[in-house]
Amino acid sequence: MNLVKSVVFVAAAGVLGACATTASLAPTTANPGSEGEVRVSAGPNGNSKVEVKLDHLPDPRALDPTYATYVVWIKAEDATRFVNVGQVAINSQREGRLDTVTPHRSFTVVVTAEPDATASEPGTAVVLRGDVERPRGFMRN
Repeated sequence: MNLVKSVVFVAAAGVLGACATTASLAPTTANPGSEGEVRVSAGPNGNSKVEVKLDHLPDPRALDPTYATYVVWIKAEDATRFVNVGQVAINSQREGRLDTVTPHRSFTVVVTAEPDATASEPGTAVVLRGDVERPRGFMRN
């Protein structure tokens, strides 16, 4: 009986873990060597849990001396404006990560270099961009 419970538990964990989708973020001409990935899964209250992973980003001042940080933006499929969802600190391996949530299932993610983390709209230094859609019917993790 314990074996059956273990198999059911492992199978359920596999199903819950599989309930995520991954989308690549495409680099722009601002920094063509950058790489990014967005992993989206169902979160509490029907929100989408969003994990943004970035690689090969230079110090933002290398793009322009006025830039001090990278900011992640989300724009819902039916929206007209991007929302600043947070600053990404880049470590010595030129990697960064940001975890956030959004109430949207379909959205665009943009990463920009900015003078500071409190920017109210994306500037012109877009380094990565991608469209994300969380399929319907995802179970909560």
